[in-house]
Amino acid sequence: MEATELLAGMLRRTLFVIYSGPVAGVEPERGAAHFAEHLRHLMNWEQQGILFAAGPFLENGKATARAMYILRAGSLDEARSIASDEPLHRHGIREFTVDEWVLNQGRVSLTIDFSTQRGGLDGPPPSLHPNKNRQGAQ
Repeated sequence: MEATELLAGMLRRTLFVIYSGPVAGVEPERGAAHFAEHLRHLMNWEQQGILFAAGPFLENGKATARAMYILRAGSLDEARSIASDEPLHRHGIREFTVDEWVLNQGRVSLTIDFSTQRGGLDGPPPSLHPNKNRQGAQ
């Protein structure tokens, strides 16, 4: 019963995760030629409210040609259609898979300073020490 009660209050927002990676045998220079178009396309998705989050995977602190996009869409088929129109996919430079995902837990923090009209998303990550950030922890 306790798990059911905990689950009942969770967000349960269905999103779609796009895993995007290079097509074998395609020269990286082809991707570079379309990279600005790719970035403009993602920014357009963002402004339309389609894009929840996006970014490259890292290896040794450096961006790779693999990326992940989390999209808002009405269905898995719609998410596939949206992803297929992404320029690096459309030009055959990257290929993709789509997974349906449910967002249940997490936190986003936003700060806005009225005096300077500046803000930011989230702060530094909390300590990984399990008891350090708990209220009332000794």
